[in-house]
Amino acid sequence: MARPSLLRTTTLLTGAHLGGVLLSFLEIPILARGLGAHAYGQLVWLQAVGLMAALGIEYGFNMSALRQLAVAAPAERPATAARLWASVTLAKGVLSAAVLPMVVLALWWGAHTPPSLWWASLLFALSFGFSPFWLLQGLDRVGSAVALDTGARMLGLLLLWVFIDSPQDLALAIWIMAGASGCATLLTMGLAWRLAGRGAWQWAPALQEIRSGWHVFVYRSAGNLMLSSTVAVLGAVAGPAAVAVYAPAEKLFKGVVGLTGPLMTALLPHLSQQFAQGRGAPAARQLLLGLGAAGTLAALLLSLLGPQLLTLLLGPSFANASGLLTAMAWLIPLRLLTQGLGTGMLIPAGQDRAASLTLIACSLLGLALGALLAHWLAAPGMLAGVMLAEVVLLACLLGHARGHQLLVWRRP
Repeated sequence: MARPSLLRTTTLLTGAHLGGVLLSFLEIPILARGLGAHAYGQLVWLQAVGLMAALGIEYGFNMSALRQLAVAAPAERPATAARLWASVTLAKGVLSAAVLPMVVLALWWGAHTPPSLWWASLLFALSFGFSPFWLLQGLDRVGSAVALDTGARMLGLLLLWVFIDSPQDLALAIWIMAGASGCATLLTMGLAWRLAGRGAWQWAPALQEIRSGWHVFVYRSAGNLMLSSTVAVLGAVAGPAAVAVYAPAEKLFKGVVGLTGPLMTALLPHLSQQFAQGRGAPAARQLLLGLGAAGTLAALLLSLLGPQLLTLLLGPSFANASGLLTAMAWLIPLRLLTQGLGTGMLIPAGQDRAASLTLIACSLLGLALGALLAHWLAAPGMLAGVMLAEVVLLACLLGHARGHQLLVWRRP
């Protein structure tokens, strides 16, 4: 990927990420005030179940398929795009047949919403799971994908603002949101079909994509496990008072770390090309140094300014959360370094298995240590367990990278 193209992709993805965060913030007062607490909670539950199911349908193809497309020779890229478009889409259909029944079971078990609204949750799962964003990025059409997705979300936000003003509008609200996502996916799939062509829709290549993408799926799932499960585990072990201390600090931490997501997504095809040509290690090492420096600076700023920001937003009664944030800030450079080693070095270099097994083991270790320590120390105990596991993860990933000669600096 040429430098101008890489810069353009990074800029577009960063803009899309920030725009998505802004739209999400704008949705909250419209829905919370219009629907009320109970109906709003039902909507969030439906959406959350659908988005979790989408992870099983998407299966990490945004990384594994994009990497295959990136390393293809320029002359072979159109044929590779057509082959991957057909096999990955068919693979997602196979995965949907396994995932969607589990969605229905989760919705039935949760018993938070009427069955008539379950279809909206299924539409969320299909919309986000079948997004062909990976293909459009690989074909350097990120701008079109971002425009279609942002346009659909803005239209959905406008419809919510106009029509949602009472709890009785719950069904309309959830269908507006799911419908906007569905329209964006259909439009981007149409664009992908036009760019890649029909392709060969065969079962064997689709099943092969599932098998070859397993370790990337495990890697992504493990990362989501660590990010999304700590609050639930802490609440189960130490109660809601500990969650009230931990959750506000964690939200700020996740917001800062999430800013690197667009950069890593943009760099993945570029780094995959570099590693395929035998010269990816220097670029990955530079990325690692940059992430370490940026993470340290962010930790300094957040530890100094974050507590005052939390006190301003939440009031003096959340002073314990402000104190916890000062310590949690130093998890930022650890997390950015592990992301750089995993997504920026081992995955592009084809070391999916090492990255995925290490991450899932350390994620489970972090949750177990956090739960054990939280039993005595509440929120600080959970943070201590997560930080210890992150240090172990960093050490293991460094060991894998050195073992594959990815961190050996050579004199020119």
